[in-house]
Amino acid sequence: MNEYGIGVNFEAMYGSPNEALKIWRSKDIVAAARAINITARNQIESMHSELYNAPAKFTIDMEHVSSFGADPWRDIQDLIEMEEWIAENSNYNVIVNEERPLAPMMRMYHLTKPGNETRQSASGHTHGPFRYGDRQLYTWLYKMVQNGFTQSDERASIMYEVGGEQTGTVQKAKLSMNMIELDISPGELDPSRINPGEKYESEEEALIARFFEMDRPSYSREWAKIEEHAFDPLKGMLEAPEFEYTFTSSAAKDRGKAREFPDEEYR
Repeated sequence: MNEYGIGVNFEAMYGSPNEALKIWRSKDIVAAARAINITARNQIESMHSELYNAPAKFTIDMEHVSSFGADPWRDIQDLIEMEEWIAENSNYNVIVNEERPLAPMMRMYHLTKPGNETRQSASGHTHGPFRYGDRQLYTWLYKMVQNGFTQSDERASIMYEVGGEQTGTVQKAKLSMNMIELDISPGELDPSRINPGEKYESEEEALIARFFEMDRPSYSREWAKIEEHAFDPLKGMLEAPEFEYTFTSSAAKDRGKAREFPDEEYR
């Protein structure tokens, strides 16, 4: 593995509160990974540059941590405090960063929503998605970046796996990182700041609008649906032709293609 620069990531697996004696706490997993790294550095003459002198690193999965009945952010805070303590007491042969405590050892974040997991026979469980406007997941990601995640020379990854709901989690992860790059704090995520009918005053406002699905394309689609169904409450109340078909859809109906029209209506 060292020859090809292949490292390993350790993470807590899905569990339950009655399995608390497993090694699932982030600080314990990182401590075990550090022990492996010390052994590797002592036994390997030349470490591959892609491993950054630490072949074993850590992946956080908030959903897995919460399955043990723990507060997932409290668990990360414990890890941060341990890394800061190690940096202050630098009597150990380990790689630390006092200002960015998560940078040396945290290589991946499984960006999922705790509390949504369900048991399955094949994949274990379905991960909770990152939905529009989820300030909790954004807050965790923001705080982890502030504490060093993605802040080293090594490439870090945000991953979403085994998704049972197609809700655009990967797109929201990219959007969130763009917002964090602009230092948009969780406290600034306020939908009342957005007027979807007007032009954006800044890049930050445009990203926040997209985060809450209040961007102009979404707004226009919603208004199109509202206008289309504006007369629905009057059905059966007036003696007038039904409003099922617009001018365009009437042409589709006359050609015998009424079924195909709804799929193409908003293209």
